[in-house]
Amino acid sequence: MQKLILLLLCCLPWSLNAQRIDFCANYEADGAPIGEATEWLIGKDGSNLYILFRGNGKVAEGARLNFQLRSQDGKVDSRIPMEYSSKDGFVVVDYFFDTPGTFTATMRNDAGEQLATATLVMKQQATLTAASTTDYAQAKVGFAEQVTGGQAIGVAQVFGIGRDGGSIQVFISNPTPFYTDQLLVDIWAKEGNTFSRFMESLTLDIDPESGFVFFPYEFTEAGLYRFSFFTKGETFIQHGYIKTIIE
Repeated sequence: MQKLILLLLCCLPWSLNAQRIDFCANYEADGAPIGEATEWLIGKDGSNLYILFRGNGKVAEGARLNFQLRSQDGKVDSRIPMEYSSKDGFVVVDYFFDTPGTFTATMRNDAGEQLATATLVMKQQATLTAASTTDYAQAKVGFAEQVTGGQAIGVAQVFGIGRDGGSIQVFISNPTPFYTDQLLVDIWAKEGNTFSRFMESLTLDIDPESGFVFFPYEFTEAGLYRFSFFTKGETFIQHGYIKTIIE
């Protein structure tokens, strides 16, 4: 384990949710998880994941809490349990996983009473064959005004949209077939110096023998966006970047 960052953030009372822990790709400003799941793929170089604890207003102001992440062999990271003071908000642990396995996250109060626990399974991402690695290395993501007969027309990286938004064609091309019947697309917006604002994830059903896929995407705000493409098995293919401006 290489990185553990603990952030305490204030949020509105959670009247509908019990105290709980979620594993998610991102989270809203009010503490709601985005893309939560209990099974994730870990890349060959490791992967970051958010571990989100929501107190639901049931933890007293200033209470001291402890967080633990225990692996299946019983080992606990040497830097935890970590103490902090509650402000009846939510806690985000940005954790770097460098090994697959089963992990149990637990939050306890100062008396040692368990407030929430959850189990995570990190699975090793399948290793690509040399042939498929070569195929995806040449993939390209682009953006166009329209696509006709398999040809992108009006390709650019900066597009103007109206105040009510605008539709732009997003495409990905490859010299050889993608050899997957689905493409997964994660869309992020840039905030500050990083693409940290998660927009949404898309699943595209495609012909496995196709080397060209396109779809329309509706932009509603000006900004810089990143489109990340993956195979059905979550093997990374390529990123694409686009900037939208209000005209």
